[in-house]
Amino acid sequence: MPLIGVVIVNVIIALILFLVAFRTYKSYKLRIFKNAWLIITIGSVLWLIGTLLLLVGEVGVIHTALFTIFIILLTIALYLLSKVGETLGV
Repeated sequence: MPLIGVVIVNVIIALILFLVAFRTYKSYKLRIFKNAWLIITIGSVLWLIGTLLLLVGEVGVIHTALFTIFIILLTIALYLLSKVGETLGV
């Protein structure tokens, strides 16, 4: 069982990321921007599920797969957000 404090901090960060990403997703009109924030929202839910699996003692393939998918989704979202920056000239 991992350190309980680390798991609690992970849950808090995943919840904050989810709330910010979902609220941002709902507020933007530009499609590529909405897609990036939707991907971050889905990734944060996977991070939250993976962290909650740690709380119940499930450490293994499912836990590792969820975190791997989260990292891949976060990378895709950051790429999309960089494309938005290039499009807007930032």
